[in-house]
Amino acid sequence: RTIFKNTKYDVIGNITGANMINGLVSTILSQKKLYKSSGYVGVFEIDEYALTSITKFFQPTHVVVLNTLRDQLDRYGEVENILARWEESFRTLTDTVTIYANATDPGVFRVFSPVKKNLRVQWYGIPEKYLKKTRQVLGDYVFCHSCGTRLEYAGIYIAHIGVWRCDTCGNYPKKYFVYEDNDLSQLKHLPDYTVINSEPVYLLSKDVGIDSSITFESIVCSAPAF
Repeated sequence: RTIFKNTKYDVIGNITGANMINGLVSTILSQKKLYKSSGYVGVFEIDEYALTSITKFFQPTHVVVLNTLRDQLDRYGEVENILARWEESFRTLTDTVTIYANATDPGVFRVFSPVKKNLRVQWYGIPEKYLKKTRQVLGDYVFCHSCGTRLEYAGIYIAHIGVWRCDTCGNYPKKYFVYEDNDLSQLKHLPDYTVINSEPVYLLSKDVGIDSSITFESIVCSAPAF
C-alpha cells in the first residue's frame, strides 16, 4: 500500500487488518471519494479462509501468497482445508491473474505448480542466509505430495518451509526468485520475515512498472498500522 501511495496512486486498503468481506466493503465505502468513481488501486490483506467468498465479488489482478503455517487451527481446522479452498477459489477466476507464491512451502507449491490457463505464477523463496542447516521438519509437509516419499531438506527456515526436494520423483521447485546480496544489504535492519514477505511485493511492483528504488525505500520506511 505504501509503495503505491509513494508513486502517487489513489489507494484503497484495509490497513487496520479488517480482512473479511465486511471489512473490505466498509474499507471501500469509507475511503472512496464521493466525486471519484474510478482510477483506484485496491491493496487488501485477505483472510485465508475468506478468500473463496471474497473472490466471488472482487476479481483480483495480483495475489501474494505467503505460507501455510499452523496458526489458525483453532478456527479453520487442518492446513489442507485452507489449501483446498484456495484451489477452489483460483479455479473460478475468469480474468488473467498473477500469483506470487512461496515455492519453499510444499503445500503452496502443490496448489499452484499445476499449469492453469487463467493464472501466471511467479515463484519466490527464502534467501540462503535465513536457512538453518537442519533436516528436522517440524511442520505439515514431511512427505512428497506426488509419490509419498519423505522429502529431503537442504535447509529449513521454519516448520516445513525451506529448500526441499523429492529424490524419488523429482518433484521440487526448479527456479524461484530470492533477493541478491546487494538487495539484502538495503533491508539489513528489518526482521527476516519482513524481508522474506517483501520479495513478492518487490516482484509485483516490478510487474506494474514501479521503480525498484521506490519499492525498497517504501519497504524500509514502512511502519506498523498501530
